[in-house]
Amino acid sequence: MIFFDEQQENQFLDKGFVVIPSVLTIQTINVLLDYHFSSNNQLHTGFKTSVWSDNKDYRKATFDLLKPIYDENLKDILIDHEGIMGNYMIKEPQAGSFIDIHADWCFTEEPEIKAINAWIPLVDTSIENGCLRILPYSNQFNYHLRGRKIIHQFEELKNLLEELSEDIIVKAGDLVLFNVACIHHSRDNLSLDKRPAVSMVMVPKKAKVIHYTSYDDTHIRKIPVNDPYFFSKYSAFDDIPTQPEEELIPLRRKQLGEKEFNKLYSMYVKPNSLQTKWFKLLKKHKRIL
Repeated sequence: MIFFDEQQENQFLDKGFVVIPSVLTIQTINVLLDYHFSSNNQLHTGFKTSVWSDNKDYRKATFDLLKPIYDENLKDILIDHEGIMGNYMIKEPQAGSFIDIHADWCFTEEPEIKAINAWIPLVDTSIENGCLRILPYSNQFNYHLRGRKIIHQFEELKNLLEELSEDIIVKAGDLVLFNVACIHHSRDNLSLDKRPAVSMVMVPKKAKVIHYTSYDDTHIRKIPVNDPYFFSKYSAFDDIPTQPEEELIPLRRKQLGEKEFNKLYSMYVKPNSLQTKWFKLLKKHKRIL
């Protein structure tokens, strides 16, 4: 079991994500907002995220701030989980504040052990300010070799995947828990205000934490993670120095075409959910091509 609540467990395992309202108090939200305005994140892009920052002290301080908040507030939601990678994200109110469609890195031995992205907005979200969007059921695709500088298999289908994704419109302090294997993205913030959010990767306390990073065209590195500050020590763009007990793993992956995706997604989409929309969009996509 992952969740204390059986209904949440079933939805997470099936669709890939769960929304739980009002997890953070107004006081905690204000603490997190104050942190943003007082920190030196050394980021100047439309979408800012702490894991992109060159400032190691900022990355560590972000993790130190977020971990106890998450561990405490999620202890009655997730069974024996803890945070391992904290992240602070800001969408500036401007073009170029989108985040491209992707799936998060792998952190555990998938699919047996599941890592969870616990995402919380610090303001109410909307389509206008670039709400989180998730592709339902993509948690079941079982493509677990995801990591630093490793291109995923859906690179050629980004437009279609974006169209099929679901808007997750939630209020400040609401919690969105999604499998890190879920494909997700967000659009530009076209409102007049920033859209700040925080997240934490949660894993079972007894789980073996791992990290994949590119090596060459045919291999990737599998790195055992034992340092609790490993994901704060390096930015998302850093090359990871050789680590104890790492190993090379063959990577033979071709880009998934439209026909393969059609077959894959039809296995998981439920008749009473996105199936009708999916077939309409697929037909439209074929006409465009």
